[in-house]
Amino acid sequence: RVAKNKFYWNRYPFLEYLARKKVFCMITNRMRKTFEKQFGFSPISFQLPEETYSLQKYMEEHPKFTFICKPNSGKGGEGIFLIDKFKDIPKNLWSDSHSDLLVQRYIKTPILIDKKKFDLRIYVMIKSFEPIEAYLCDEGLARFCTEDYRQPNPQNMKNMFMHLTNFTLNKQSENYKAPETDFLEE
Repeated sequence: RVAKNKFYWNRYPFLEYLARKKVFCMITNRMRKTFEKQFGFSPISFQLPEETYSLQKYMEEHPKFTFICKPNSGKGGEGIFLIDKFKDIPKNLWSDSHSDLLVQRYIKTPILIDKKKFDLRIYVMIKSFEPIEAYLCDEGLARFCTEDYRQPNPQNMKNMFMHLTNFTLNKQSENYKAPETDFLEE
């Protein structure tokens, strides 16, 4: 029975877990350990509180690294922050009863376009798993920061317009420029 005014999407069971940062982190960490060469692109990641000791030890061994902290179910850049010391992680964001934080090594030297950080999104529709059948969309999406990138330092670590490409965040910047719509009408 389908309720009025409700939309239902067909989904593969448990596929939504790949959209949760901590679950995706757990999967990529396992793949990184098993297939080191093939998964070297994946950033070194830690889940709090489960991997507290490992993160503390790693940060002590690499005191010059910067880390990015992300809430597990966050979206649009909300709740994301940079740190360089373990003590800078607010205790209220993780505990044994509230495990909701992913910490990753931050890439300090990203590829830039016109001095701005960016990311590329491609969209894939998975039609089946057995056998695997997937379709890649012909078009993708590029997202840009609204301020020129500089490596993280104590003065700019809180400037998310420089470090995060999230559209929801960057459209709040005074430097934001709306995309031209001509290309959408072609």
